[in-house]
Amino acid sequence: MKCPSCNTASKNKAFKNIQKGGKRIEVQCPHCDQWLTIDPATMKFKFAGYALILIPSLLNFFIDDVHYRLILSVIALLGACLAVFGVVRTKLIPIEPSHDSK
Repeated sequence: MKCPSCNTASKNKAFKNIQKGGKRIEVQCPHCDQWLTIDPATMKFKFAGYALILIPSLLNFFIDDVHYRLILSVIALLGACLAVFGVVRTKLIPIEPSHDSK
């Protein structure tokens, strides 16, 4: 992942300081100590894609009509494409830390 503050690329394992608070995960850049989070727009793409994979796949168990199963399978495939798009386009944005400084 690339830090937007110092423009250095780091592997995911390089981020040692991780804060999980609320609906987001915050990581600290190992080079410039800036706190970062994942862009919320790409998170929405990923979660929408996961929902479009899960719901039609579960509905396929209860439907006997082949035509409806094909439609649900195509929707699940589109959901997979949307989820992959969200994963590939993921970027970090700088934030102020939400944890307490002690």
